[in-house]
Amino acid sequence: GARHSWHLNGLAVDIACPDSNLRIDIIRNAGKLGFNGIGIAKTFIHLDLRPESEKVCFLYD
Repeated sequence: GARHSWHLNGLAVDIACPDSNLRIDIIRNAGKLGFNGIGIAKTFIHLDLRPESEKVCFLYD
């Protein structure tokens, strides 16, 4: 993984979700739950608790 990964500090989680409807539900609710980092892949969603000033949404290849 990345050297400065949010996972290493216990501030991130990857959630397996191969179903696109489930991914949409998770993405819609992630911000409401305080997640400021959202990564979207075909089979999982990455969520992290980075500071709000660093808010980001990104796609995995």
